[in-house]
Amino acid sequence: MVPVEDGDTTRAARRAAIAAVLARHHGLGHLDTRQAGPLLAALDLTHQEREAFLTSCLGPLHNSARHRHLLETLEAYLAHNLCTTAAARSLYVHRHTFAYRMRSVRALTGLDPDRPYHRLRAELALLMSRVHGSPAVPRQRTAAA
Repeated sequence: MVPVEDGDTTRAARRAAIAAVLARHHGLGHLDTRQAGPLLAALDLTHQEREAFLTSCLGPLHNSARHRHLLETLEAYLAHNLCTTAAARSLYVHRHTFAYRMRSVRALTGLDPDRPYHRLRAELALLMSRVHGSPAVPRQRTAAA
């Protein structure tokens, strides 16, 4: 449940939808919005603010079907807690291929997920893209898919 502030039910509905996407993405039954309030607020930007942030973080990877595999690589690396071997296995690619892709991600975006601030920006950008349905961000694979 997302609280309604200043009678703004539209914003509360948007944040509830964002909370639902986050819960589903992370395999949670629900998301405690009291604890996730700042994250929901960070993900609930105007279109212009969101595009500026995504472009500054992901650069040419943002909204580019050509670089979809690089976003998938970055997402796997973050999902597997920066473990190259596990991330490469999850994508069914050789670890050298995975390492090459991560070098490409670093070169194109300037992000180095091994640095905490860069990792935070990458995580937020990927979450924001997923929440707002960017076609360039791959859908997370599930057991049913």
